[in-house]
Amino acid sequence: TVTTADLIWANISGGTISATTIHPTADVGVIVRGGTLTAASLELDQQFAFLTVNGGTATITKATTINGPADGPGEIIVSSGNLNLSGGLTLDGGGRLNDGSQISATAGGTVTTPTMTVGGTGSGYLFVGGNNAHVNVSGDFILGESGSGSLTVENGGHLMVGGDFEAAVKSGSTASVTLFEQTDTTFQGDSDIGVSGTADWTLGSGASATVAGKTELGVSSGGSGTLTLAGAG
Repeated sequence: TVTTADLIWANISGGTISATTIHPTADVGVIVRGGTLTAASLELDQQFAFLTVNGGTATITKATTINGPADGPGEIIVSSGNLNLSGGLTLDGGGRLNDGSQISATAGGTVTTPTMTVGGTGSGYLFVGGNNAHVNVSGDFILGESGSGSLTVENGGHLMVGGDFEAAVKSGSTASVTLFEQTDTTFQGDSDIGVSGTADWTLGSGASATVAGKTELGVSSGGSGTLTLAGAG
C-alpha cells in the first residue's frame, strides 16, 4: 500500500494506492492498469491532463467537477476497468464549443456515479461505446444544464439512469443525444428533452431506449425537443 498527498503522474499495474488528490500536470496523466486507486478528489484543470482506467478499480470519493482549459480539455477514459465516482460528476469545458471536458467508457469499462451533469456551464461530452461498456448513474442525469452537453452511445454500449433525465435545461442551453448500433439505454425516471433550451435526440438503427416514466419534448416555454428515429430499431 502506498499513501500520498498529490498524485501528479502514475502508471499503476497492481497493489493499492491512496491519494488525497489526483492532479496531473499538463500533457500527462494517471493510468490505472490493475490494482486499486482511491483518492478524495480528482482535478483535471491542466492542458490535456487525463485519467485512464484500463484495468483494476479507481474510486473518487468527493464530488468531481472537470473544467479543463479551452485549448486542451481534461479527459477521463475507462476501458476494461472500473471507475467509481462516489460524489457525482460534473463535466464542464472551456469557452469554445466542442472543447469541453469529456468522459469515455469503451469496451469492458464501467463508470458508476450517483449523479452526472454533462455541460453544466460550459461544454461536456459523454461517450459510451464498445462491447460491454457501461455507464451507471443511480440518480439524476443532466445533459446541458446551462451549457452544451453531448451524449453518444454506440457499438454495444449500455447507459442506465436510475433517476430523471433532463436535456437542455436552461434557456440558451443545448443538448445532443445519439443512440445507435446495438446499444441499450434505460431511463428509470422521467425523460425531459428540451426543458427551456434546445435538445435533439436521435435513435439510430439497432438502438434500444426504454423510459419507465414519462417522456416530454419541449417542456417549458422556449424549450425545443426533437426526437428522430433513423433506421429500423
